Amino acid sequence: MIRVIVVGKVKNDEYAALCAEYLKRCTRFEKVEVIEVKDCGKEKEAIRILDLISDEVVVPLTIPGPQMTTESFSNFLKDTTQKGVCLIIGGPEGLDPSVLAAASRTLSLSSLTLPHELARVMLLEQIYRALTILYRHPYHRA
Repeated sequence: MIRVIVVGKVKNDEYAALCAEYLKRCTRFEKVEVIEVKDCGKEKEAIRILDLISDEVVVPLTIPGPQMTTESFSNFLKDTTQKGVCLIIGGPEGLDPSVLAAASRTLSLSSLTLPHELARVMLLEQIYRALTILYRHPYHRA
């Protein structure tokens, strides 16, 4: 199972449509769930995020985190979906240190600063792409 915890809602209709489309595509291969946490300041967000984390591989997305190729990300998902993986996108203020302390590892989508809504679209697309590699679907062409 793959869970994506995100701070805030997608307000842009085009981004929301893309998120819904990639989530629908992902669930053909694996159970993927997106959980939204209210944007209410780092400390309160952290409490809510930590309450949602269970016994799974916890991976907050951070700019200074290591980057992976799509193929490496696909292998990472293969190795972690049995136990479960929880990917976390913080809010505009970033993630509280307590969330980072609960992490199994961190991951960076890019060293560029991305709007949170776009980061969600990119993450869901990369999850879908990684799953298509695992399930030998022709979507990914490297």
